Amino acid sequence: MAKKGLSTKNIPNLVKKESSWALCIGSGISTPLFPLWDGLAKKILHKCAPEADILFDELSKKMSPEVILQAAIEYAGKNHDAFSKELADTLYEDLFKDISPSDKEVVLQCLTSDPGASGINWGRYLYIIQKKTANRLTAFFLAKSILKLKDNGHAPASILSFNAEMLLGSLMNAIAHEKYGENKKFFDYIIEPTSYHERYRIPYYFCHGVIPVPGTWNKARNMFNADDRLVFLENEYLQLANSSFSWQSSAFLNTLTNHTVFFVGLSFVDPNIRRWLAWIQEERLASLRKKGVVNVSSTSHYWIEKKPGNTIQMKMIESSVSHLGIRIIWIDDWKDVSVVLEKGVII
Repeated sequence: MAKKGLSTKNIPNLVKKESSWALCIGSGISTPLFPLWDGLAKKILHKCAPEADILFDELSKKMSPEVILQAAIEYAGKNHDAFSKELADTLYEDLFKDISPSDKEVVLQCLTSDPGASGINWGRYLYIIQKKTANRLTAFFLAKSILKLKDNGHAPASILSFNAEMLLGSLMNAIAHEKYGENKKFFDYIIEPTSYHERYRIPYYFCHGVIPVPGTWNKARNMFNADDRLVFLENEYLQLANSSFSWQSSAFLNTLTNHTVFFVGLSFVDPNIRRWLAWIQEERLASLRKKGVVNVSSTSHYWIEKKPGNTIQMKMIESSVSHLGIRIIWIDDWKDVSVVLEKGVII
């Protein structure tokens, strides 16, 4: 039987003393600045096959978002480079909408710079982001908590991202610079197996690749360009599913095997995530069985999710991930992610 979900009122310390924690994020932390998975598929369909736009609701009953994306690109006859450009433009259009050219330049600089860069207006960047989201952006609350925990000696061991954008990282940099006066780089983006990672920095993995920000200069585009490793189309999902030793799966499995992981902004419909979690959980249960522990409801990681409208839905969601070793932590508002992390991590 699935474990009953926790809440901000009864959450205990979840990371054992001398243990470590990590964070796994999805597109939900970046909305409304970036579209959710199905919203992105709908926008791409509108651009590539506008005559099929009115059929999106019907198509979504028969196709998952990655299949709709694949179909739209095939329908339009676009190659990989054309798709990458279309994806980048679509992904960033809401963020760039209705801001002045000078503010757009600030956003471009902050997305692709670290706190030590000179001439960066981090305060203006935070103002732009907060104004566009009415200060209700999950990524902003996460960034503040990560920095607070880091300064208390409880930095995450790693960050796993299934997004192709750098919003959370840029907010951490901005808050570190503005609030803490921290000018040093404290995390490294890992976008491919050969990415550089310094020992005392937090590794920030882009498990589905990252695309260059439209409008940035060549150096930044080259630095943050892993569109050849994107996992957005169905064929890319299938290729990753057929590989047991991809660098994405290695990073994911290593992180979840060695740390307590908090999931935020994911829907848990991604087949690769569920497959990897199932592997880890089966190994964990097999180890417990060897020790004589049987019929145990074992969970070791936590999914932070907003509370739905009724108890039946809550129980169904709790049951949908229990066999994957995941326990739900219910929150009333996305700003409560700060409460969960700070109560769950600090002893």
